Amino acid sequence: MKKLTTAFCLLLSLTVFSQKLYTKIKDSKVDKERLIIATNFVNLYLSKCEAQDYTQFEKFVLSKNLENKLFEDRGKSCKNLLNKNGKIQIRSFNSAYSHNYFKNADPVEMFVFDISTEKQSELKYISVWVYLDQNVIGGIWFSKEISVNPNKEKDKKESALRSGSNR
Repeated sequence: MKKLTTAFCLLLSLTVFSQKLYTKIKDSKVDKERLIIATNFVNLYLSKCEAQDYTQFEKFVLSKNLENKLFEDRGKSCKNLLNKNGKIQIRSFNSAYSHNYFKNADPVEMFVFDISTEKQSELKYISVWVYLDQNVIGGIWFSKEISVNPNKEKDKKESALRSGSNR
């Protein structure tokens, strides 16, 4: 009976701790340079969507996955995003997180911004992934909640773009 209880407690603790993909970065430890890069990228992305400008992002280094996604269907993604939500504006920086599983291999940080939309919308946040080496933009995600938990990413319809971990 003791072995069963110990095994159950071990399994429970592994399950609870394995659900968290990101660790929050204290506001005082957020890298200002990467925060500026993420903010500028989001602003440029939103302004290009509004202007229906689907040219490349020359001032930013994008991951290959994100670059491919952007140029495959950016016009469609932007039109759907704007038709559904109207004009989107960043209100403020919300928080930053580091990805737990890539800390040693390919460190990446997620920056989350509060947004406002012209039309009544469920979207509340924009998240941007920035790799620590060479400040490569790894992805952008529009959501109604901060997605730091894999179980909360069930509704894939709320996203406009998101790339994987590969560059």
